[in-house]
Amino acid sequence: PSGWTSSPSYRGSLGLVALCSTRVRVDIEVLDETVAADAILTIEERRMDAGPAEWCSWFSAKEALSKALGDARLYDARRLDSPALWRDDPQGRWRARRLDVPLGYVGWVVWESTVF
Repeated sequence: PSGWTSSPSYRGSLGLVALCSTRVRVDIEVLDETVAADAILTIEERRMDAGPAEWCSWFSAKEALSKALGDARLYDARRLDSPALWRDDPQGRWRARRLDVPLGYVGWVVWESTVF
């Protein structure tokens, strides 16, 4: 629809598309048990009791947020707090939710709210 924003994300044979009347971005990632925490987590996130499955989820949420902020390539995952850790508390105008995706993947959507 006119005035709406769309966001695709693909990994392997899977794809997601988000559609919203405000800025929205979506991300899907493969769960990677070999992911290195130092490569994708902030110092605070590395201190949390979590493992590769959570780290991949946190990274996917960061990717969706960095895309929503403009250009994912401009953001360093090691310096961006993950929306996955916002719990149910919105962060200013931004909202985030984990998506139900097939086993072996994680997905997140981040959108801009008009009420904050």
